[in-house]
Amino acid sequence: MKLIGIEFLIIGITTIALLYKEREKTLIVNDSFDLEYISIIYGVENESDLSIKPWNWTKEIFIPDNGLLYTSSDFKENLPKTDIRFKKKKILNDDSAGGFSEFPEMEFESNGKVYKFRTWKIQKEFCCSWSSKESDSLEIVIKKQFERKKASR
Repeated sequence: MKLIGIEFLIIGITTIALLYKEREKTLIVNDSFDLEYISIIYGVENESDLSIKPWNWTKEIFIPDNGLLYTSSDFKENLPKTDIRFKKKKILNDDSAGGFSEFPEMEFESNGKVYKFRTWKIQKEFCCSWSSKESDSLEIVIKKQFERKKASR
């Protein structure tokens, strides 16, 4: 009887460990969203945090219309999987054409501080590819937008 209890405990712990890797954040954009990129810039002072905790299985994150979300959260505050959907529940990367892909982690320096960010490319047709040149130019564009926002404060 004791052996059966230990087996159930091992199976339970293994199941939870496997499911823990399936935790997912959902990035939600307005139905009128028509941009090619969504980015989250981390470690920005005076911005709200994402409130992702180790016990969160899912988290919905609303993305502004400009496609850039600034957060004071640490870059490591993340869930392993990402989904993107419109407010009316249409999910990208479903069976329809198009979808999204995530760029590798990127960073830029502004006023001596390094900011890390994550970016997803939304594609309406063939999905999902990007080039290193596109990644490099995106980094420059995001840094410029970030510095414009800081200057407007």
